[in-house]
Amino acid sequence: MTMKRKMLWLDEEIDHTAIQIIKERYGCESESQAMRLALRVLAASPMLELQLPDKPLHARPSPKDVQNE
Repeated sequence: MTMKRKMLWLDEEIDHTAIQIIKERYGCESESQAMRLALRVLAASPMLELQLPDKPLHARPSPKDVQNE
């Protein structure tokens, strides 16, 4: 298996708390393992009606945003 390092911006309180809960609940040994588990579970789940997190201030405009200007 090949793994590639990615940098993610996480909300200090909300995201880190969620990662800690996943680690404890599922016995993950690292934050990376918890993140990979969460991604795979969400990807395998049926489409859920969820509210997206706020767009971070440092985010670049998406091509969709640029088209609408």
